[in-house]
Amino acid sequence: MKTRSNRLYIDPETNRYYLEIKRRFNVLQLSNSDLFSLALAVGRYYNVKTPLNKKKAFIRFETISSELLAMIDLLAINEYGVNNQEFFDTPIFGFDLAEEYANAGIKILFEKVYSSNQDFDEFLFETIFDLYDDMDLKS
Repeated sequence: MKTRSNRLYIDPETNRYYLEIKRRFNVLQLSNSDLFSLALAVGRYYNVKTPLNKKKAFIRFETISSELLAMIDLLAINEYGVNNQEFFDTPIFGFDLAEEYANAGIKILFEKVYSSNQDFDEFLFETIFDLYDDMDLKS
């Protein structure tokens, strides 16, 4: 049985997007885990995945927030199905999936932040509001 990867990876070509967003919004003190979570959510919201051409270690497993791990697990269950034994036997697929959504999401996020005249907190609030508004929540 494969074990979960000990890192989350990004494409080295997108590293500049992460660095620039962190630099520009330093006041928010975004961790790599925070920013990856946001990129993942944006990629999933737009339903866009982009495979990584190359891999650059970005977040060590021991520093991944429990919220991000839960998001990755829920995303993988949603994508592969709760009865997919392959997913449960090889949870590394959840990381690969998250990396692909985040890879697309960070590009979208960067584009939206730098093509917009609104403040980042306004953009973030509107994006999160839209995400919740578009969710299909079942009781």
